[in-house]
Amino acid sequence: MRWKKILTIIILGLLLFFIGEEAIKDYLEYKKYFSESEKLKADISVLEKKNKDLEKDIEYFNDPYNLEKELKSKFNYKKEGEKMIIIVPDE
Repeated sequence: MRWKKILTIIILGLLLFFIGEEAIKDYLEYKKYFSESEKLKADISVLEKKNKDLEKDIEYFNDPYNLEKELKSKFNYKKEGEKMIIIVPDE
């Protein structure tokens, strides 16, 4: 009778050991995926901000006046018949 109790305790101990090991593996895997999820959420936030900025730029450049203004300031663009004056500051 005593050996049945010992055998039962050993079997239960082994079961608890293997179940505990699997629980720890699952927890570590969960922690890894949670960390990746947080990183992806941060990436999404950054990309959403960039997307909003690009949408603002598109809206700005859809106005022909703004497009022409930017062309003139960045690329020294001028319309036919216009004269360009470049002002150099004193040193």
